[in-house]
Amino acid sequence: MRPPKLETMALPSRALRIAGFFALVFLSSQVFVPAYAATTYTMTLQTDAASYSGAQPITITGVISPAPGPNTGVIVTIKNSVGSVADVNEVFPGPTNGSFTDVSVPGGNAAWTSGTFTVNATWGGNGATTSKVATFAYSPTATTTTTSTTTTTSTTTTTTSSTTRVTTSNAPEFPPSVLAIVALVAMAMVALLSKRTGARPLARSLV
Repeated sequence: MRPPKLETMALPSRALRIAGFFALVFLSSQVFVPAYAATTYTMTLQTDAASYSGAQPITITGVISPAPGPNTGVIVTIKNSVGSVADVNEVFPGPTNGSFTDVSVPGGNAAWTSGTFTVNATWGGNGATTSKVATFAYSPTATTTTTSTTTTTSTTTTTTSSTTRVTTSNAPEFPPSVLAIVALVAMAMVALLSKRTGARPLARSLV
């Protein structure tokens, strides 16, 4: 039997060496490939009021951060307290600021009952997703506010009192000397008149 040639025996070992070389190159390339971290997106969500009634519109706003770019959407779902879907809509956030707005008008189906409702907003795009939840209270009956105004009229009565003062002036009193002078003057006048008439002077009879 002829012994195998050396060249034939060397082929398998050469193939193994080549395979090992390429495996080493592949592993080295994986080690030096840079690892890119996935972008984490967040969302804010709120309603414009804490409670609503009747057909009062419900405005829902939120922001995706960082800005998601074009061609992404937000699914907004509103459920009542038992989990029944009252409304669902798709809105599109701004590509440069990430903001979005949805307006829901209550009514139109049996899910709009009294209680606490849940708003769930879910965004997806760029290989990522994020969501947020908000709540509000709702009553099918509109609330009526009655304002009562009471006017009070006050009447003031003013009484004016008038006091009349009466001043009594007594006749002036003359001193005795003045009275004596007056008497003498009177007697002189009587005497003068008696002389003219020839009668007896009144002065002598008085003396």
